[in-house]
Amino acid sequence: MATLEGTADVALHTSYSEVYLVPLNDRNATSELNGAAAGLSDAAADNEPCQLHRVNVSEQGGSDRINTTGLKQAVKAICTMMHRLETNDITRALQCTRPHVKFRGVLTPGGAVFVFQELTEAAAGDERTAAADTEHVNFTVVNVSRNRMGGSDRINTTGLKQAVKAICTMMHRLETNDITRALQELTEAAAGDERTAAADTEHANFTVVNVSRNSNMIMAVEHLNDALRRLVVMYCAAFKPNFTVIALCEPKGEAKLVTDMLDNLILNVVSAHRLPARWSALYDSYRLSCGIHHGTRRLCPDVWTKATRAAAEFFEKLVFDEWVQYPTLPLCLLPRESRLVLRLYGLRVVPSEGKNEVEKQVRDIIGWTSLDLFDLENELAQGTYLLGMWMDRPVEPVGPRGSNLDQPDSVLLQIDLPEFDDNIRFPEVLQGNLSETREFASLDPPEQHQIEEILDKDILTQCTREERDLLWEKRNYMYGIGGALPRLLRAAHGWDWACLPDIYCMLRYWEVYHPLQPTEALQFLLPQYIDAQVRRTALAWLRGMSSDEVCDYLPQLVQALRFERTEDSALACFLLERSLSSIRVAHHLYW
Repeated sequence: MATLEGTADVALHTSYSEVYLVPLNDRNATSELNGAAAGLSDAAADNEPCQLHRVNVSEQGGSDRINTTGLKQAVKAICTMMHRLETNDITRALQCTRPHVKFRGVLTPGGAVFVFQELTEAAAGDERTAAADTEHVNFTVVNVSRNRMGGSDRINTTGLKQAVKAICTMMHRLETNDITRALQELTEAAAGDERTAAADTEHANFTVVNVSRNSNMIMAVEHLNDALRRLVVMYCAAFKPNFTVIALCEPKGEAKLVTDMLDNLILNVVSAHRLPARWSALYDSYRLSCGIHHGTRRLCPDVWTKATRAAAEFFEKLVFDEWVQYPTLPLCLLPRESRLVLRLYGLRVVPSEGKNEVEKQVRDIIGWTSLDLFDLENELAQGTYLLGMWMDRPVEPVGPRGSNLDQPDSVLLQIDLPEFDDNIRFPEVLQGNLSETREFASLDPPEQHQIEEILDKDILTQCTREERDLLWEKRNYMYGIGGALPRLLRAAHGWDWACLPDIYCMLRYWEVYHPLQPTEALQFLLPQYIDAQVRRTALAWLRGMSSDEVCDYLPQLVQALRFERTEDSALACFLLERSLSSIRVAHHLYW
């Protein structure tokens, strides 16, 4: 249903593509026009019945200006038949039906209205502005116009596409795959729309032109409506604008535990947007690698998408639309600090230098981004995410800023994670029982010697898989041995929920019975130790440092901020507290 805006209240009914005038007694302008014509007919000298023709209100030249020329010609014909009598009522009624009245269209049945801020459409003479509602977002939508040029009854979707493009432009040039598919479906439905004209011979008052409701058109517009709403919801979740969108989905039920989820981790790599113009001249195709990290440790091999080329409807983008699966990584084995790291590669061909040499395909990393799989409330990430890519810095699988949304020209990557009926939560870690400690001297001399050699290695030297297995197997013999805790933590078989009670119990034993010196605890702020409880324990040992010692190790502490999950981490709070208590620490921290 669409109505004319302005002084005229002529009922203009639309069924997506139908646009025709309907005489309703409760509408002022049409009622006045019909009443004046009926009164004029009764006053005719010959009292012969006359036929009033209903003239379609068409659109002229593809614009959204109402063309009432045909209607006025019909009224003039009536007046001519009535001995050229044009009453004052008819004159006033014709003045109400002004030819340049704007109207508002609706995209969905039931009156669901989309609206957006400051949309100005490039249709001739038609300007639309939408007021920004800071609480509820409304979008002014251009109706699907009917093009009468050349006598054709084809649907003209140009204005609608221009409005959709304006919405996508305001949403940082985001043209989702759903919008592209909906526009293609709309074009196909408009091309295949059939209209039939039926003449009402029984009631000779009006000649009515009916435009049939095309179910394909209705479905296409509904799909476009849903795609636009999902775009706005995704945009609001990523950029936090000064407006919100009314949620249409039902609230989730009670939270379930991730330990009960046996499904493997999967994600849908959808598309990449806002591509730099220079990429088209440098690269032929693009691929994306998807890795799952816990600190600096890969939990499984990276999974690659297929190579894709840039495509464009409104804006150039990379369409992946591919589900990525991790068959060896069920959700129940995800550590709490798991992070999804996505790397975008550009593929280019290097010409061969010699005749016998084959052309080589070179793979350049051109961007990356990341997403924590569990938020700060320990809930599993679900639904659609819009991630900004870093293009001018090396890949960092740890750090407080995994997504680059602040940079105005960063590439935007859309991914979809499975949506469950309930929130999925990482459960609280159970209090583990301390295993029986044993004397290191009770081990066989060859094992003692082998363990001592492993512990004497530099902390930056990686242990082999066999050495890590040996350390973890004999961990009960090494409680209290200096330098053993860092090696034991890095030798842990896993950091999922089932493994944490043993690890935290061992950590608590060292904290109570063999606390480390502050200088020894600094190494637990490295990115290899990303677990929150480990870093909190290290800060508890660091609180024993004097202000002078804090100043001595301040460069290392500031550098360690890069490896925290959030910018308001416990380490950041510790440095601020020391700055408030010591002007010397504050001075050094500032500079």
